[in-house]
Amino acid sequence: MPENNFMIFNEAFKEIDTMNDSEYQAATQRQKGVASGVADRRLHNKFYRQASIMVKSLANFIEAQGQDATDEDESVLLDSLQNAFSAFIGTLLESHDGDANAHAKIRQLISNAVSSASSGLNSHNVSSSAHSAKFAEYLKLSTGGTVAGPTTFKSSVTMQAASTIPTQPTSSNNTNIANTAFVKAALLAFLTDRNFIKAVMDAIGSETLSQYGVKYNFDNPNAWSISLGRLFGGLILQGGATPRPANNATTATFATSFGGTDYIIVPVGVIDASDNKWGLTVNVLKDYKKADSCTFRTSDSIAPACYYFAVGMLVA
Repeated sequence: MPENNFMIFNEAFKEIDTMNDSEYQAATQRQKGVASGVADRRLHNKFYRQASIMVKSLANFIEAQGQDATDEDESVLLDSLQNAFSAFIGTLLESHDGDANAHAKIRQLISNAVSSASSGLNSHNVSSSAHSAKFAEYLKLSTGGTVAGPTTFKSSVTMQAASTIPTQPTSSNNTNIANTAFVKAALLAFLTDRNFIKAVMDAIGSETLSQYGVKYNFDNPNAWSISLGRLFGGLILQGGATPRPANNATTATFATSFGGTDYIIVPVGVIDASDNKWGLTVNVLKDYKKADSCTFRTSDSIAPACYYFAVGMLVA
């Protein structure tokens, strides 16, 4: 079983100890950051609950895809996140590939078109006047008359009233003339062949995803991103780690710019085991929240650095 040790802060949640949404929205310390003096416990219970719920949700998603989600090692967690998304998207594509009805509408349209063409050609084939000009030329040759114009005729064609051509099996690759029944059967055989459909999907799969803006970048573990493209509303997931703070501030520079500043970002403080301070905090500076970066205020001039996770849209 996958391991998941992320938990929700303030899980018991009592309103007497936690700000409601209206209070939290109006709170000065939320808007401007923690100032000197006594910190508001109800505000901090609300903040850490929101941040930890987001982290817990992501950890649950990782666990659901069969990956471990623990805070023991950042690189292992990042690998788990990448593997979880790969497994999730792979399951969607595999489900699509295995669905016999995935292309039912297209198959029906082609079937209708083939049926219509077949009906028209059959009417043509049985018409006594459809090839009257050629019949006349053959008649002249058979009776020793003189033919005007081209005199080369294909000897393999037998002209008879309501003539038909033998239907070849769909597996045939010979050079015999194909009648409409063969064409219809061959098309339907291709459209119901799962291996053929899967081969087509495999051939165009990566190009199709790229065409719709689906991409990811894990080259830098401190600034990675996953863009799900316009098929998923332009959603971007990204995260990483900030440098060590200076003058009570540190900045996260994103791997991919958001379409605006209406994204959600959750910073989590990271300190060394040797640090002797227990109350270090990190908060988002709203005035320094930009499309390509976000600055956090830290409770100590040089600590803590932080990991962050951000969710937003490519287009504002």
